[in-house]
Amino acid sequence: MALAGTILGTIADLRAFTGAADAASVLGYYAAGDSGGGDFVWNATLNTADNGGTIIKPTASSGAGRWVRLLPQADTVDVRMFGAKGDGVTDDHAAITAAIAVLPTGGTLIFPNGTYAISSTVVVDAAGTARHSLNFKGIGNDLTQPLIACDTASTTLFDVSIPRTSWQGLRFQGDGATYGVGATTTAISFASAGQKDVDALITGCGFGYHAICIRSAGTNIQIWENTFSNSIVGIDVMPPTGSSNPDECRGNRIERNRFHSLGGNSTDTSVADSVCVRIDTPDAYANTISANYADDSKAFFKGQIDRSSLDDNRYLRAWGRFADITYSGSGWSISNNMIDGQNTIAAAPSTAVQSEGILTTKGVSAGRICGNTIHVVRRNGIQCLGSFNLVSGNVIFRANAASTYDGSIYDGLRVAGIANTVTGNSVHNGGLAGSTGNVGIEIDSDAAQTVMGVNQVSGYVTPVADGDATTRGFAISFTNGARRMIWDTAIPTTGTWRQGDVVWNIAPTTGAAAGWTCTASGSPGSWTTIATL
Repeated sequence: MALAGTILGTIADLRAFTGAADAASVLGYYAAGDSGGGDFVWNATLNTADNGGTIIKPTASSGAGRWVRLLPQADTVDVRMFGAKGDGVTDDHAAITAAIAVLPTGGTLIFPNGTYAISSTVVVDAAGTARHSLNFKGIGNDLTQPLIACDTASTTLFDVSIPRTSWQGLRFQGDGATYGVGATTTAISFASAGQKDVDALITGCGFGYHAICIRSAGTNIQIWENTFSNSIVGIDVMPPTGSSNPDECRGNRIERNRFHSLGGNSTDTSVADSVCVRIDTPDAYANTISANYADDSKAFFKGQIDRSSLDDNRYLRAWGRFADITYSGSGWSISNNMIDGQNTIAAAPSTAVQSEGILTTKGVSAGRICGNTIHVVRRNGIQCLGSFNLVSGNVIFRANAASTYDGSIYDGLRVAGIANTVTGNSVHNGGLAGSTGNVGIEIDSDAAQTVMGVNQVSGYVTPVADGDATTRGFAISFTNGARRMIWDTAIPTTGTWRQGDVVWNIAPTTGAAAGWTCTASGSPGSWTTIATL
């Protein structure tokens, strides 16, 4: 609602105004109706510099006297108030920078719908600035969000050096092509702060065509319900520059995000290391990567998982490895994830397809790989090479699929290290063109004190290969139908039994049978003693 007073067309008209008035209503920044205008009051004693948006100095004034904008909402500024056009052509860098400069701690910067082109980095305060808790919010509709775009090579769109910022409802576009090929831009970076407390929230945003979409260096960043597409790296987490303290790279939560076409099946060298989430440092712990959905991407996760969880994620149309755990750590979980590479195997049987389930290297110990579903991957299903881990309840269906494309043979489940427990896994292979089964469950010769429970294995040339002379427990593979194994005091006299069923003597003594096996199916069938003690 306009103030009673002078009505002017543009901000330029306000600067040029020489009449006497206590208030003025301006209809637009460059032109009436462009939403950059507003209501101003005259302050005859103010001598603050003209900032292009909330403080306007009359051209004819050489001393005190300024027009002061009345904000519709306290501590909230619209980028159009500072001359941002959002037309996709005009360079809005200066206007956005000027708008950020006037925000107080806790202030909010609004981006209405539009495309805001910038040619260089927008710096959100230099390191050590006392101001914090700034909010950046896009106002779009059900179909579109405001877009901030930069095609200047090697540019970081927003370089943030203050803690506790929030980003909501914005899209960020870089200089890359499909799958992120050739991208050099970074959308948002928190890596310049030199402090551990990032404490940022990014939610409801979209990122596309970047080398790195979000780069965080520190603690407590929350990245929720965003979309990442056609980029090389979605989220890159690391300690602050020069730090090797794990306490400075923890508490990061990456949840319910959508990753699409990061690296894809491109063989371009620029996307060779493409990955959705990367914590590529040994100096990290207590991070959560949960309930994300990724497809058509080269890899999902790489890096450190010490005291962290990688749970309940979906990685479909997999072109590469779901989890590549490259640093030593303990107290971790990789559970209830779904990995599927069937469409990529069928669509592009080439060297670009390196789909694989989970790899934990030596030193990754005292953790759990449980309840994962790994469906049609070209290479190994699971490789657990650390020690004191639980590998349980996983379903691995057609690992080693399409092995003939590179001449290598892979396993369903491979275990090394000391004192791992392997139980309750279902490992099946076969039926897919180009697939040749190798080993269902392989216990490496350098493993020790492995505990094997009941695992179901079928369709492999070698169901179970146990190279560990100290394996404890038992490994059972049901290749041609399950068999019963019970404990009793004598051969069964009732019931229907199949050839190969076993009854172990529950009360063995010297000279007695160790157990009995069914040699001919029937009711109760024919039985023979396994051994006499």
